[in-house]
Formats: sequence, structure tokens, C-alpha cells
Amino acid sequence: MSFNFYNLTGIDPKRYVGIVFLLIVLSIGVRIFTMLAIGEDAKGIAVKNRTLWMILGFFFPLIVAIIYAITRKSIEKNTPKMCMNCGATLPPNTKLCYNCQSPALLDYKVADAQKHFNMRKLFMVLAICFYVVNFIVSQVFGVMITRDAANMYKHYNNGSYSQEHGNQGSGDENDDAFDNFNNFGSEEQEDEEDEDDNDENDVGDETPPVPIDPFDFFDDFDDFGDFGY
Repeated sequence: MSFNFYNLTGIDPKRYVGIVFLLIVLSIGVRIFTMLAIGEDAKGIAVKNRTLWMILGFFFPLIVAIIYAITRKSIEKNTPKMCMNCGATLPPNTKLCYNCQSPALLDYKVADAQKHFNMRKLFMVLAICFYVVNFIVSQVFGVMITRDAANMYKHYNNGSYSQEHGNQGSGDENDDAFDNFNNFGSEEQEDEEDEDDNDENDVGDETPPVPIDPFDFFDDFDDFGDFGY
């Protein structure tokens, strides 16, 4: 039996090619702009594992963006320290100055840090816009699919489905497909399956042929003399 999606559902897949392509583009855009926003901010504050954060931001944009925003101040950084007391330059994550033992340390500012922060804002706004548009388009797409499916089911029950789509293929095949789908798991289908099983069991319960006993030949031979031969 040939399968025709349009005859079976009344939904033309070609109608949704454009909207599906748009959803894919929007989804990729959200991932790219989220990754770039995290990367620019991480570069502005000299995050050590900047590349790892960007990769995770691409594959899991929303979750990683939230985690990064919460933990960005405590993330390990590569910026050196500067002692405010003696002005010495110290390695990152230093707690006390090696020269004067002063705890008053300050992070060196990254060059052009404000530029990276401005790019972060731009990419963040673009990511949010793409996400909102993607959400709206996906909701519209779901409504269209649900509406078409409801109309198809309504027309089929009213008997007008075969008249509208009868020229697209075999109506008997489509009717059988709908009957099998609607009866799936019902008592009627279970009864039909039981009848099929019983038919198979009846075939297996046929009486096998009785084997021939070779000693019957000798009994017949002994009876041969009883007729006077």
C-alpha cells in the first residue's frame, strides 16, 4: 500500500517549508549571539576558560547564559594583581603582596574593556530579539498545525474529506489507514486479533495422519487362508 501524507492527513508538508527554515535560522542566531555575548564579556574581564564558556553557550544558550551571569564575578581570571600599597605587580589569585604583605590588591584593568562590554550589550540584545521572534514563530507554527489537523479530522468525519481529496490517491487505502489508527487499542481490534490467533490455532490443531502399522500386513496374510486358498 502506497503511503501519501497529504491524503492521510490533509496537511501539505510543502506549505511549512518556509516557516521551518525560519525557525532553524532563528535558533542558530540565538546560539551564535549568546556565544558572542558571553565571549565578549569574558574577554573584558579576562576569564581564564573563555573558550569553554563560549562553546557551552552555543549548545546550551539559555542555561549557560544564566549560570555565567550569576558566577561571572567569582570565575577564575587571568588578570594580574596590583598592590595598592607599594604598587607591585603580582600573579593572579594572589591574596597578599609579596613585598609588603598588604592585602589591599586590585585587579589590573583589561585594555579596551569598555569596548568589549559594549559589544556584549549589542550581542545580548540581538540574542534576546532572536529568542523572542523564535518563540512567537514557533507558537504560530504550532497553531497552524493544530488547526489544519482539526479541520482534516472534522472534514473526514463529515464525509467531505474523500470528496475534497479523492483525486489525490486511493480513498480505500486512506480509509483503511484511518480505521486502523482509530481502532488501535480498542476492543474491536483486540477481538480481531484474537480471531486471527484462533484461526492459526485451528490450523495447528488438525488431526495428524495415523501412521501405518507394518504388522497389519502379516495379519492380513494370515487371514488370506480363511477364504479357502
